[in-house]
Amino acid sequence: ALLNLVVAKVNAGEGLDGDLLDRAGQLEAGLPPAPLHDTADLHRGLGSRYVEDLDTARAALQRSIARARDVGEDFALATFLSYLAATEELAGDFTAARAALEEADQVAAWYDWPPAPWRAEPRYELLIADGNLDEAHRLADKNLPDDDRAYSVDARFIGECVRGKVSSWQGDQAATVRHLERAGSLADQRDW
Repeated sequence: ALLNLVVAKVNAGEGLDGDLLDRAGQLEAGLPPAPLHDTADLHRGLGSRYVEDLDTARAALQRSIARARDVGEDFALATFLSYLAATEELAGDFTAARAALEEADQVAAWYDWPPAPWRAEPRYELLIADGNLDEAHRLADKNLPDDDRAYSVDARFIGECVRGKVSSWQGDQAATVRHLERAGSLADQRDW
């Protein structure tokens, strides 16, 4: 319930409530194990990066990664490593981001998981950072097209953000605005 309240407050634009996360984390120690995707540390890791507290985000994500390793949940491990990569990109440490994605790839190599937009986002950011704008745009068009019949709102949102960033770096203001307006509309559909 405390984690749901944290999410509700973030979604309402009230910010990340560290006190609620602290309380939730203390209670987790005495409860049966929760799914790894719904822990105080993971919420702290994801939420802290959006309020530019990257050190806190990094530490919380590292604890989530360690927990996933300890219990052998590879899907969670690969996902959390992707979240860490995105955090490292925000911090400007593209070497650390690349290392996190390489480790995620090693974990995922044994599986045939469907693509997930939030796990793919840091890969597009690395392509953009490396100046591979055409490749980032091509892959977004291929893997994250704006097709509401076949793709989730999340996938279409990430695709529009990637295309908007690429268009911006290419100096195409009209395309940048068009893609980011679409991303904004998709975000509104999800109440982000």
